[in-house]
Amino acid sequence: MAQIVSGGATTRVASLPAPIGGWNAAVDLGNLPSNQALVLDNWIPRSGWVEMRRGYQEHATAHLGAVESLMAWDNGSSTKLLSASNNGKVFDITSAGVVGSPLVTGLTSARFQHVNFRGYLFAVNGQDTPGRYNGTTWTDPGFTGAGLVPANLIGVAAHKSRLFFIERDSANYWYAPVNNITGALSKVELSGLAPEGGNLMAIGTWTRDGGAGSDDLAVFLFSSGNCLVYSGTDPGSASSWSLVGLFRIGRPLGRRCLLRAGSDLIAVTEEGYLSLSKVLPMDRLHRENALSRSIEGAVLEATRTQAATFGWQGVLHPRNGVALFNVPVGSGVFHQHVLNTATGAWCRFTGQQALCWSTCGEELYFGTSAGTVFKADVGTADNNTNIQADARTGFHRFGYNGVKRFTMIRPVMASEGRLPVSIGFDTDFADHPNTFQASTISSAGSPWNTSPWNSSPWQRGVSISAEWQSVSGVGYTAAVRLRTETKYQSVRWHALEVRYEPGGGL
Repeated sequence: MAQIVSGGATTRVASLPAPIGGWNAAVDLGNLPSNQALVLDNWIPRSGWVEMRRGYQEHATAHLGAVESLMAWDNGSSTKLLSASNNGKVFDITSAGVVGSPLVTGLTSARFQHVNFRGYLFAVNGQDTPGRYNGTTWTDPGFTGAGLVPANLIGVAAHKSRLFFIERDSANYWYAPVNNITGALSKVELSGLAPEGGNLMAIGTWTRDGGAGSDDLAVFLFSSGNCLVYSGTDPGSASSWSLVGLFRIGRPLGRRCLLRAGSDLIAVTEEGYLSLSKVLPMDRLHRENALSRSIEGAVLEATRTQAATFGWQGVLHPRNGVALFNVPVGSGVFHQHVLNTATGAWCRFTGQQALCWSTCGEELYFGTSAGTVFKADVGTADNNTNIQADARTGFHRFGYNGVKRFTMIRPVMASEGRLPVSIGFDTDFADHPNTFQASTISSAGSPWNTSPWNSSPWQRGVSISAEWQSVSGVGYTAAVRLRTETKYQSVRWHALEVRYEPGGGL
């Protein structure tokens, strides 16, 4: 902290780092670490700075129905991207533009679960005949079994060189012989093993030691939150298939509730996003072990009202170093809770109204209720509109415990051109309402003018910019809100400096 004496008054300058520690929705206003934020929307925390997220652009249009599934086919040497819309059709949308002739028509549901296995994409939805796609054609794989209704298969996974399927509205799963892609399936009933009952929702592979081989375990997750873990290779043999654990975690949110992340599995549940390597064999009360512990309040708020809403899903985007968790928030609006997989810091994305997500190759895509598929994490605009970024710090004393008169603030940021930065300022746990007006300036975002907030536009080249802006407030603590919008440039935020006068002369 620097100290300046001018005209008999002592002015101090204190600095806050950019919130590289991420979004925290689990602590009270006065105890937030200086490198974390109460609000962090469309800002991604990196290891040394915070940057505005990238935008999205149209990829495939004119589905004439909501896009409820995106499925990437990958045979190891090439990839294709498929979409399913609720007008009963599946399209190959690998190439950008207006969708062409559908691969499939007449479907009852577009909500598929899928897996790649031996060069094929297998897809099931619990209402239609399963699909098998080879990169060119979508066909019926021809599964049979005693008492099997193939259209009732609603979940699919690959484990130990076998396909596993979930039967709709039941605790049953079906499995294929090793490496089989057609033919007879065998049935296993798990209802007697789940103490709280419920239907089987998802199957995944969890690797305890981080490698492949004998430590690859099969995880069966029920709607009640019961989680059965098996070791072995053949469910039909008591000598090579055994139950190694029965656990209770939060109730899963939808069918797309398991995300494979390296050797780990992340479960999307009503109690948060849970890394199974951390919560098993802990019981459900040990929420401090949840991956989403620091944003627990936001997750619980969303699940209280939207747990049954379609759209919950996790997706990894390794190229950007993040995992995204799609969150319905009501009235067709979706947010994404976003984890920096290297640092563990969280943020929130807004403005991307995604029903479903998928990666294809290294690219990230999402589908919408309007029938458009967008490529995400590309460019600096949201389909040629501004990206709005918003952050709010906790309440801090800035190195002095007494009352202070706050006079000026300057954010230290890097941008490529003119960038209006809007500064909001509150003292002693106040929370003034604010608005953000759309820009009328062709090159950047607009100031934020609602009293008592102040702002001023910036003009700089491709460099670090830091200009003082006047604020007015008296109190023991203060919180700063920083907002900007742009569609023309990338933005990095490095630090925030606050100037105040200690209260001895007040």
